[in-house]
Order: sequence, then structure tokens, then C-alpha cells
Amino acid sequence: MICVCLSSDPKALRFGLVNHEVPSNCSYDEGLCIIANLSCGYVQALQGETIKLIPYESEGVALEAVKIGDLVGYLSIPLNFTDALFDRVMGAGDIGNVTIQNSQIGFKMDMSNSQVALILQRLFLTRFRDFMRGLIQSCGQNPDGRDIPLLVSERLPTLGWTCP
Repeated sequence: MICVCLSSDPKALRFGLVNHEVPSNCSYDEGLCIIANLSCGYVQALQGETIKLIPYESEGVALEAVKIGDLVGYLSIPLNFTDALFDRVMGAGDIGNVTIQNSQIGFKMDMSNSQVALILQRLFLTRFRDFMRGLIQSCGQNPDGRDIPLLVSERLPTLGWTCP
């Protein structure tokens, strides 16, 4: 706990990426309302100081790399991610299980360091939220209308800070 309190977020953590939707040459034009290669948009949003994404061809190979300590974890993006995510976000009425499964990104992490795992979970969630908000806004929609309906007041915390 002392390390978390006195230091900043970890840097350059190796995290595997299995992208079945776009296995190679992943590109995404940020700021445009183009509903294509959304997995690439999220991958682009994840890039930064905290994690270094390492491409893998399969979950099995990535999992072995986690087990031997080469990776902190890996994420797996389904083949039809963009279409399923679009149907899930923009669809009305009943959405089937296949659409739900194909619009979910799977994560496996080494949980032996729970503080690092918690930091990564927060990073993955906030980067996805920010990516989706940007996409929805670029399409001329109000991103608040599709956001998670929870509001945490960051301006006036009761005690302490909202972000270490």
C-alpha cells in the first residue's frame, strides 16, 4: 500500500492483445463518425505510458506468456466486435446473447499484484468510456445520453482525493 500512496501509476506494463477483428494493420481515424474497426479505435485509445500492447495470434499463446511472467495480462477482441458493439449501443429492443458476447472484450490478468490489477482495470474502463464518448460525439450525438448513469462528484470529494 505504501508504494501506491507514494508513487505514480506503473509504466510500460507489457499487456497482450489478441484482436480477431483486425489481426494486423490496425488503423482508426479518430474524430470521424466512421463505424469501422472500432477495436482499433479502442486499441489506439489504450496506447500510452502505462501499458505496452504486444500482439498475439491466439489466447492460448498469450495466456502462456502471462503464466511465465512475460505479460501482465492480455485482452481478446472478438471477430465481429464493431458490428456487435454498434448493434448493442444503437439497437433498440431485445439484444441477443450472440450480440452481447461479440461486443465484449475479454481480459485475463495476473492478479498477484492486486494494486497493479486495479490500476489496469481503471485504465481499461476509463479509456473505453472516453473512446466511446468521442465516437458518439463525432457522430453528432450527446455522449451523456449513452454514458453510464452513475455520477461521482470529483469536484468536492468527501474525504481525500478521487484519483491517487
